This record gives sequence, C-alpha cells and structure tokens, in this order.
Amino acid sequence: IGMLLVSCSSTKNKMIKKDSPNFTPGTCTIIGQIISIDKTKLSKDKNSPCSKQPCWATVKINSVIGCGAGAPVIGIKDTVTVKFAFTLGETTKELFPNLEKRMPGLHVNSIFEAQISRLKTLNFAAENKEDMYQIYTYKLVSQIK
Repeated sequence: IGMLLVSCSSTKNKMIKKDSPNFTPGTCTIIGQIISIDKTKLSKDKNSPCSKQPCWATVKINSVIGCGAGAPVIGIKDTVTVKFAFTLGETTKELFPNLEKRMPGLHVNSIFEAQISRLKTLNFAAENKEDMYQIYTYKLVSQIK
C-alpha cells in the first residue's frame, strides 16, 4: 500500500532567506572601483555641490550583489559613467548640512559598495548613446594606492 502526501501550503516564504537583502526597484547593488574622475564636468549652477566638487566618474563594476525589479542590466567588468549625487568629495557639514550619512570621498582606485540606477536624462542628443548611471550614497570598501 502506497501513501501520497499533498500539501497546499505556499513555499514562497521558504524560498527567501531571512537575511537576504531587499533590493530597491530600479537599482542594482554593486561593488565598484573608480577608474577615473572627470574634474572638468563641473556644474555651472553655483548653488550645486557639483560646482564645488567633481560628481562624475568612470566606474568598473567588480561585482553585482543583486538587483531590484526593473533595474538596469549591468555586468561584472562593465565600465560605466556615473554621476555621484553627493559628489566624489567628502560630504562635509558645510557642503551638505542636512545629510545624515557622511561619506569619506572617493578617489581613483577606491573600491565601494553602492546602489546604482540608470540616470534619467532629458538630453536626447543622437551623438550620446552611452547609458549613464547615478549613485546617491556609498560605503567605502577599500582604497588601493
């Protein structure tokens, strides 16, 4: 005599690890490395932090930790152009008086963890086909000299 057991309970919760991070829709969490910093691309708006510190860098993607729904397709070893919303410099109280999370600044060869998203732009110039990305906050992992 054989026995057949059937369960109607959901396995959805069993498939998600308790300690797995939640990935924000439209973003990927990456480990990246600063390849170069564009110090010529400063904002003309004197009230913008990007008029005082560089905001644009070329970043090599060292690792993709995970992505939320609708996130950009980014691969390991991709090199992308990124705008750092709070600049590549140290986030001082003078520059960002209301920012709670302070960041130490990034330099060429800095390795960091961050959420990256596609930069929405209104510039539809035909000659600029390159995707650009944006990072708000980051965590410095290491600085290679």
